[in-house]
Amino acid sequence: MIRSAVVPRYRDFVTQPQTLLLAGYTLVYLLTWSLVPLFAHWNVPDDNLEQLAWVLNPDWGYNKHPPFPTWVLWVFERVFSHGVPLTYLLGSLQVAMMLGLAWRLACETLDARRALVAVLLISCMSYYTNRLYFFNHNTALMVAHAGAVYSLWRCVSTGRTVWWVLLGLCWGAGMLSKYQMLLTIACNLGFLLLLARRPAWRAERLELLKGALLASVLCAALLAPHLAWLIRNHFPTFAYASHSMAADLPLLHRPLGVLGFFANQVWRVLPVTVLALLMLRLHAQPPRDTAAWGEPDGMPDRAATVQQLLWLHACGPFVLMTLLALLAGMELQMHWGTAYLWLLAPLALTTRRGRHFTALPLHRIFAGILLVQLLNLAYHAR
Repeated sequence: MIRSAVVPRYRDFVTQPQTLLLAGYTLVYLLTWSLVPLFAHWNVPDDNLEQLAWVLNPDWGYNKHPPFPTWVLWVFERVFSHGVPLTYLLGSLQVAMMLGLAWRLACETLDARRALVAVLLISCMSYYTNRLYFFNHNTALMVAHAGAVYSLWRCVSTGRTVWWVLLGLCWGAGMLSKYQMLLTIACNLGFLLLLARRPAWRAERLELLKGALLASVLCAALLAPHLAWLIRNHFPTFAYASHSMAADLPLLHRPLGVLGFFANQVWRVLPVTVLALLMLRLHAQPPRDTAAWGEPDGMPDRAATVQQLLWLHACGPFVLMTLLALLAGMELQMHWGTAYLWLLAPLALTTRRGRHFTALPLHRIFAGILLVQLLNLAYHAR
């Protein structure tokens, strides 16, 4: 395994000025995109209102979705008042959790400088700006996906049982949020399978298998009460999912649906992509000291393992959704990218252009990101 890898000591750089600046930026970003919709009287998302209605009657399931997000709201209502502002708070809290997990994942798989830049890039994707105040099953799935990817990395980089337990808990929480978590689980298992097939990991196959079985058993245990509820109530969530996905679309409509879905995802990352390309164009010769805090050492196959992890979990869910659309006729919903799009940022920073962009002066990157945020805010607040 990669257990010989040097795990970054966060205390070595959490007090760095750049990290403190990132923390300040992130706090302002979260407060802005959660409070502006409240004070500007934007329309309350239907999903937020739905959660406020469901929380009045806690149960093991509801007619449209599994119960986990509603349970989270119920717990917070033991402290805060029932109402729309609480759902906005929880929406921003979920994005904050995803950003924290993304930062730690990038710190350990890439380096601290690219982790900082990755968080800045993610914060400009529209799922996490003008939709930050949404609180629904897609945002809960986003956190479960991020938690599963990070736990999986820790499973293979440390081999500790606690991380397999946390992986199983993430699987269970994700499935209790939205059945789309199956895509994440498929990518997690696919990564372990590909890892086990590599010669360097041959001796670890049994340990990987035992860990995956432990995670699966924990996930099944968490799902058992919900499954019993489904049986008692004749699977209402399955009926809703089948209706909303509009399975068995005509053959000619399927490619068009896929193109429309991906066009929507491209639109959500377009502002920050344009910014990055423009800055690269204007700064053709970046400084050569590209790794401000360095990259952790590890085994010879560490870089390949990291690439495989990021590629599979950033692109895998979209590939699976495309196959479901083309082969089964599923109509892809535009918001289904919420849980997965953020991983494109750390993945992009593994490329040559990504390293080039990371090498730019941090104050210029911060200034460009701030400009995108201000333009985005002005557009949506008009």
